[in-house]
Amino acid sequence: RLLSASGGRVKSYTGIDAKRRENWFLLEKEHPNFRFIESSSNNMKSSIPLEANFFITQSAIEHFDEDLRFFGQIEEFIGETDKPIIQIHNFPAKAALPLYLFHGIRQYTPRNISKITKMFDNARVYLYGLGGKAGKRLQFKYFTWPQLILRGQAKWSGDVEKYDAKVREAIEYDVNHPTPSPLFWVLIIHSHPREKIW
Repeated sequence: RLLSASGGRVKSYTGIDAKRRENWFLLEKEHPNFRFIESSSNNMKSSIPLEANFFITQSAIEHFDEDLRFFGQIEEFIGETDKPIIQIHNFPAKAALPLYLFHGIRQYTPRNISKITKMFDNARVYLYGLGGKAGKRLQFKYFTWPQLILRGQAKWSGDVEKYDAKVREAIEYDVNHPTPSPLFWVLIIHSHPREKIW
């Protein structure tokens, strides 16, 4: 997805995960510039390539025992260079707690997100909220309720197109009706910026 979204401009990609995945070998074979490493979030600094300039996490940091230690390693790496580096982290907000049935170790609020952002000097920081009332209703109807009552059988199983259409409707509604309690946060940290991107 990153390769496609960037128009093929990803020179190399290093994926780090606590658990080895079956598709790593095939991906590395198909893309010689891809590399995957099994490592803990508490111990990943030595796995960061020297040429790295972009970090991204998706629904990950809420599972890290020590999220600040993870960000401390990135901050340490950034402190050793003066090149521009972008981080994009996507993670659940506090409002998602009753929907995800205690998913992860923590959910985030602007207050505990600020503990992360204060770690990065000479950086521009952007925080975006995603999802609102329509997204919450959809999540509850199609995931939370079936998991509680139907023991894990998702309501949209077998009708992905219908579900996708409902997701698009919910996104459209929530974009036009912003809320102070989003379902998800997107945190962007642009260190050593040379020009304004966002």
